[in-house]
Parts: sequence; structure tokens; C-alpha cells
Amino acid sequence: GIGVWQNEQPAQSPPRLIAHYGGISRDICYFGQPARALQCCDVMVADRGRATLSRHGPLFLATATCLEHDLGYGTPHLVGFGFPNLRAYRLPEKLGLYAPVGRMVDVCWPALNQRPGLRLAVRPLNIDDPRSDERMNACWAAMQASLDTYIVGVRDARYLRHRYFAHPDKTYQCYIVQHRFSGAPLGLLVLRLQDKDGPGGAAPHAELLDLIGPRTALPVLIHHARRIAARQGCADLHAWLSDNLIPLLQLPPEASITDLAIHIPANVWSAGPDIATQRDRWWLTGGDTDFR
Repeated sequence: GIGVWQNEQPAQSPPRLIAHYGGISRDICYFGQPARALQCCDVMVADRGRATLSRHGPLFLATATCLEHDLGYGTPHLVGFGFPNLRAYRLPEKLGLYAPVGRMVDVCWPALNQRPGLRLAVRPLNIDDPRSDERMNACWAAMQASLDTYIVGVRDARYLRHRYFAHPDKTYQCYIVQHRFSGAPLGLLVLRLQDKDGPGGAAPHAELLDLIGPRTALPVLIHHARRIAARQGCADLHAWLSDNLIPLLQLPPEASITDLAIHIPANVWSAGPDIATQRDRWWLTGGDTDFR
């Protein structure tokens, strides 16, 4: 994180923090190669600092300093990303700090009340099983091998345990889709169920946070996620996805897409990979956010 302090009057008063730009490190595969990304997740400017929204202002100083020290060639992080709303994105773009490389959308499918097929089975993942890490890593290895033309956050067993199973205040459901007779895993699904106010009161709402498996298995994994949603009384299944994934989904006519007005930002302030190489190359889901 980078902070900007302002001197107070009288002179003996301690400086006051008026802006902060914070991020977290994320291990990624950058077109098949290991790298690190900085995920921006905490930008704040005090009221007194908002009047100067220019290259002399505290927001610019905090953001530009963080990009120069922590993002790009010769720094700990090769690239950066985040999920700013339109208001939070526009000013850094105007100041020449960010450029868009994609957008986030909300995809909605009706839940699917359908019996399982003979070839595949869906089971809750038991992380206490001694083989659970091996199975999670197998799903990630298959995913990684199929995404050498994408930028994707690492989703190995270590990450999945930290992100979903050790979360301090959210509960997630993790399922493994496997071949029924051999037991070989095809992929993993991570869902979160929440109460959602509807016309008849609270109705369950299913969100698909993550899919871990080869990209060719995406439609099959979503099919089973829709079945899980129906089995738990949900009317539909939602997922936040980067819009470049839409062609891989094989969306049925009954599915819908809503633009979330969230640009995926990339660093254009400090020296780093060409912006054109990152455009429409990020593989992002709701599970990549820090607040879902």
C-alpha cells in the first residue's frame, strides 16, 4: 500500500493521511508462464483531498507511486488488475494511469431440473479426504494447460483452501465433477448460496464463483452447476465473468447477459507489457474479486 500525508497546521501537529492506494499480490500464469499480478482492492481519498482531482492531487500521487514501485518491469508484479466501478475507474483513466483491457458481465442461466447423466457424477468436495489436494491440483493442471493464451490467477489446492475454505465470514460450496466409473476428476465448481428478497419473500440465490478445469469443459461444468442450483431450490444461477469468456460458454437461448459497468484496468503509467497483449486475455470470475 501507498499513503499520502498532508502537513497540518500548526506545524507541530502530525501529518494526516489523506489518500491510500492498496493492493494484494496474486500468483498468475501469464500466457503459460508463472508471474505475479497486483490486484488493486483498496483506494480511498479523504474529503479534503478530493478537491484536487488532478496530477497534483493525492489520488494521483498515491496511484502513480504504487504503479511505479510495485507494478511493471523490474518490480514485484508484472501486471495489475481490479474491479473498479465506473466512477472509480474514470479518473485514473483520465489521468493516464489506467486503460481498459476488458469488462465484467453478469451471466444468468435458469436453474436446470434434470437428472444426472450416466457418464459423469457430481460430489461435494471433502477437503478432509487425504486425496483432496491431489484432485484439486489435477483440475488446476488441466485448466492451466488449456489456458496458455490467457492471463489467469493460479487456482491450485493451496489457493483454493485459502480463498474458499478458510474464509473468515463467508461459506462456499465446492463440488467435483468426475467420471462416474473411473473417478477421474473433470473439474471443480465453487458456489455460494444467499437469501435474495423476491416477491414472495426470501428466495435462495445461487452464484457460481469459480470453475476449475480445462476450458473445453466449461459448458459441461456450468450444466452441472445449474443442476446443483435447482436441487437447492434456486430459480437461476448467476456468475460474474470477464466478457471475453462469453464465446466459450455455448450459452443457451434462455441465458441472459448484463453489463456490470466494471472495466478491467491495466497499468499504462509505468513500463510493462504492451496493453494490446492484455486486451481480452484476462480469465476472471467472481471468485477473483476480494469482496464476493
